[in-house]
Amino acid sequence: MRPVDVCKQKIVELERKHGMSFEQFTRYTAERTARLRRPGEMSQVQRQTLAQEVMQDEEDWLDWKAAEEMLQSWLQSERSEQATLHSTS
Repeated sequence: MRPVDVCKQKIVELERKHGMSFEQFTRYTAERTARLRRPGEMSQVQRQTLAQEVMQDEEDWLDWKAAEEMLQSWLQSERSEQATLHSTS
């Protein structure tokens, strides 16, 4: 499988898992992280549960960001190769 396809597959998996785009997930994760920082809004048990969920979300976010950036890098590389091939033909 080409690296571009691997990145696309990872992105699709994460979109399906979370039911949203990377941009939406970025905002969602930031909002939940901010909620954790506000004192007195939830019980200790709720805070611990949310903290665990946020940690998993942040791991997914890092994987997702890496896949998005790698996809863009590979696509740029492919475009550059195509341009080089067409200019030397």
